Amino acid sequence: MEERSRAPGRGSTTLPPLVFAVALIFSPPHLPAQTGSVAGTVRLAGEVSPAEGVEVTSDQGYCGRSIEPRDVVTEDGRVQNAVVWIEGAEGEPEPRRRKLLNDGCRFDPGHLAAAVGDTLVVENRDSLLHNMNMKQTYTRGERAGETRPLGNFSLPLAGMSVERPDLIEDPGVIEVTCDAHGWMEARVRVFDHPYFAVSGPEGKMAIGEVPPGTYRLHVRHPAVGSIERRVTVRTGERTRVDLTLEP
Repeated sequence: MEERSRAPGRGSTTLPPLVFAVALIFSPPHLPAQTGSVAGTVRLAGEVSPAEGVEVTSDQGYCGRSIEPRDVVTEDGRVQNAVVWIEGAEGEPEPRRRKLLNDGCRFDPGHLAAAVGDTLVVENRDSLLHNMNMKQTYTRGERAGETRPLGNFSLPLAGMSVERPDLIEDPGVIEVTCDAHGWMEARVRVFDHPYFAVSGPEGKMAIGEVPPGTYRLHVRHPAVGSIERRVTVRTGERTRVDLTLEP
């Protein structure tokens, strides 16, 4: 008598070998349910002296005689544009486009964070020529502490832009200047993981999908200061942190 194949019971979770293999291949390294997050507000303890405007030495007819300083600290002491990152957490960043503008004869934003593999997009919104010059100081690996030029390029007209997918290859700090306007400066801090953020206008920041563990949390703003502290991330929880910079 021919024996009929038996279907698995309703409670069975057995998968065919091929399906099981595909599931393993496409499973992300850290599922959201297996991770936690860190969130908080960057504040300043005390007061910081107000920054002075930057003197314009060329193209005064378009740029004016001075460039007003950026707002760093709000009235209630919250710090914006501070870079926050977690040291020790490992993860593969998803490539993204990071935009840097030439707008009003200065770079916007002045501080930018990116991950290895990201594409840097520089766009000119001014009706005059800007010539970008970039160099990077490396923070990890064999070249740690080394500084090397990354090249330069020109954007002579408003609306022009350039994309550089080959620029952000190693962790470190990229300094961006304009050869035509010496006061224009920006920084791009590059990480080899996705666990970083930049504080917003209200000083708030959040870093999500962090694998559980205890790490070092860094906060840095070139005009205000920097701090480090330990932070513990637990599965399914949001760790709240108060981040206070000392002027």
